[in-house]
Amino acid sequence: MSNILCLYWGNPTFYPYIVEKLKFLNKKRKVYFVSRYYKDYFYKKEFLKSLCYSTAIWHLENKILHAITFVLFILLSFYILIFKNIKIVILYDRNATLFFFIAKILRKKIIYHNFDYNPEVISFKKNFKLFIITKIEKVCAKYSDLLIFSHIYRAKNFLLNNKINKKYVVAYNGPTLDNKHNIKKIPKNKINVIWTGTLGKGHSLENIIRSFNYLDNKFNLTIICHYIFNKNQYLNYLNNLIITNNLSHRIKIHTTFNYENFIEELKKSHIGLAIYEPINLSHIHMIGASNKINFYIKYSLPIVLSKIKEHVNLIKKYKNGVNVNHKNPQAIARGIRKITKNNFNYKKMSSNSFAVFKNEFNFYNKFKIIEKFLNE
Repeated sequence: MSNILCLYWGNPTFYPYIVEKLKFLNKKRKVYFVSRYYKDYFYKKEFLKSLCYSTAIWHLENKILHAITFVLFILLSFYILIFKNIKIVILYDRNATLFFFIAKILRKKIIYHNFDYNPEVISFKKNFKLFIITKIEKVCAKYSDLLIFSHIYRAKNFLLNNKINKKYVVAYNGPTLDNKHNIKKIPKNKINVIWTGTLGKGHSLENIIRSFNYLDNKFNLTIICHYIFNKNQYLNYLNNLIITNNLSHRIKIHTTFNYENFIEELKKSHIGLAIYEPINLSHIHMIGASNKINFYIKYSLPIVLSKIKEHVNLIKKYKNGVNVNHKNPQAIARGIRKITKNNFNYKKMSSNSFAVFKNEFNFYNKFKIIEKFLNE
């Protein structure tokens, strides 16, 4: 059977579910995964040791070394493409499309997976690099054999804005189903709340931290970051906010957390926070595409969401959490307390969360469609 080359420009720590997808693919064929950035904890997984490559040996603050890693990424990808019987190339997200032309010349089947589409008016003067990559992305999408999106409305916007009429699949961003429902109940002395994802604006983190001023001392918050924008500046701001509010004993921010510990933390947690602000298309259309939400519900956590229409509809339909005003710390605190008001309602929400994941947002359900394409 033909092999697959998956090219991912960024750091896989950003999207843990990529590992789950590779694991699923690897059951039936050999998948080579090349990442532009450093080797991280996912490569410790036994099934990935012989499949994953990283071209970043050095820290990327140095521009010369950064350029060297770019060349290494291209050379390594080209080597695998030529000598490893590759028939299908999966280009993951915008920057990876730079490799599109090589794959096309070599007549490989190409899958372009667009993770995060936000329509932007990119001008030559404003951001030349992004302007060029966006143009390449359009060509790549137009001439790829299959397009994958993480949300139906992101797909429709992308195709409409780029005037593309192409076969596509909507595959939710999330892990596969490899666990059973973890029956949870509310502990008396300590309730663990978890937030995970990209540490940056648009996630209500400031108000989430402030909300713990209005919660009993038994409520604790763990913040696990897979990626940090403006690392020192924003991280320092949040840490200072925690100290100023005298919450250091109840709120911890982790910027390095291996995959096994991340999963253990999810299992120990009782509530998951995913309070997106409606700042862009991605945040408005995040249900099914949200990595954090899908991990929360996989591990049976009731969830706290904002009042974005799509998020309200999810809670209304499945009754697996609450919606809150993301601008109001007291409202966030009330939402957390509402979930833990009594064990009966809590267990019901927990059970509903797992059912949502199993029946609707389980990646395997959608991957069956992609598998048909791979076998053509």
